[in-house]
Amino acid sequence: GATSRGDFETALRMLFDPATQARFEWARWATLRTRLTMVFSYRVSRDRSQYRIGTGENKVDRITAYSGEVFVDAQPPHAVTRLTSKAEEIPVDFPVQRAETILDYKFVDLSGESFLLPYNGQVLMDGPDGMSKNDNRFDFYRKYEVGSSITFDIPKDFTPPPDSSLKEQPPVNCKDP
Repeated sequence: GATSRGDFETALRMLFDPATQARFEWARWATLRTRLTMVFSYRVSRDRSQYRIGTGENKVDRITAYSGEVFVDAQPPHAVTRLTSKAEEIPVDFPVQRAETILDYKFVDLSGESFLLPYNGQVLMDGPDGMSKNDNRFDFYRKYEVGSSITFDIPKDFTPPPDSSLKEQPPVNCKDP
């Protein structure tokens, strides 16, 4: 079946990496989950792409050109709320002839802080041997953390030792005999 990687950061980082030289164009206004959204189309050439499609059984993969749309919330902080992508220029002899993804993001509250995280996705792949569809749902986010603190509070009744009690001690020889 189809699998996906990079849902949390890699897909966005690859697209917006200056080395990718993605070409963006205004597409339209849209409403996504009741919010006014700006939609931009984009395209990345194969020679600048990091978009990889592959087959698990033969362990072969190809880097292809790709295109899609970026949905950006019209209200600050102008977060990316959806990213679509479609592989292009797939070699005709490759076992996968169509690869498309949709990845939706939303703000999730974790311990009183808001994080933009994926919450829904879909991966479609076609080839001569059949079609594969994966629906991904990201739920039950939890923030795991460990905290500790060190304080150097001096007790109120603490009195430092007199200077005469602070003698320099000779070093201890720790070598085995």
